[in-house]
Amino acid sequence: MSDRAGSEVFREVNERIAQLARGWSWSGAQGFMCECAAAGCMQLVLLTREEYERVRAGSAHFLTAPGHRAVGEHVVESYPLFVVVERVAVA
Repeated sequence: MSDRAGSEVFREVNERIAQLARGWSWSGAQGFMCECAAAGCMQLVLLTREEYERVRAGSAHFLTAPGHRAVGEHVVESYPLFVVVERVAVA
């Protein structure tokens, strides 16, 4: 599996975490998997429901830990505990 494909898997995991948390009346920060393109990254990123929903508003946006931005990505939003990056399509 490519590094990018791995981050897509973590995106699906994060969607499932959010779905389950909604059923538990989620409040406060929740742990999500970093969706960076680095092979083997298993870092958790903490953010609120509102922050997570903002990340998901952009289909090309990915949730990463600070310092995990890869070449070909640009920062959309940056916060102390997480960074939202946008992936540029490779031709």
